Amino acid sequence: TNSAPNDQLFFVAPAPDSASTNRVDLTEYGYLAVFASSDYQTMKSPGYYLLRHQVRSSDGGAWDFITNPDAWDATPAISTTNKVPLVENVLRFEVSTYPSLSSSVSDVLPRSVTIMLCVIDRRTAARLNAVKGGAALTSTELGYIPDNIDSLSAAVTNVLRGNVRTFYRTVALQNYR
Repeated sequence: TNSAPNDQLFFVAPAPDSASTNRVDLTEYGYLAVFASSDYQTMKSPGYYLLRHQVRSSDGGAWDFITNPDAWDATPAISTTNKVPLVENVLRFEVSTYPSLSSSVSDVLPRSVTIMLCVIDRRTAARLNAVKGGAALTSTELGYIPDNIDSLSAAVTNVLRGNVRTFYRTVALQNYR
């Protein structure tokens, strides 16, 4: 389940040479935060994860920018076979650009990208799952993290207060013109 209000970041970039398989040397990459409501091969429920998504155009599926150049971005081929968890217990994943982009498609590249992750440790995750009965935080509840944790229910506030670690990373883009 996608955990709104978290952001998703998808882009196309070069991929290593495919050598004898003769695949296109471009790959779709993506990063998204999810709540696993069911067990998958690489994720246990209930739990929050930051996933890395990767698929090559010729890997098949709905996502193929060579055979479907007008609509490839609308079908990102998200499935349980191409999701790889990078970090457990990520409650928030937020991407912001400078200057701010007004839409998902723009002909102006941003100068920089800032990524924010809000993470809890395993003990806090276990306590949160007990308080929530294994259910995901609502999008409204996630929206209060990290700045307004006291606006959550008393039980959730008691679990999260002082236990959410927020990490920021700003990357200047080399291809800015």
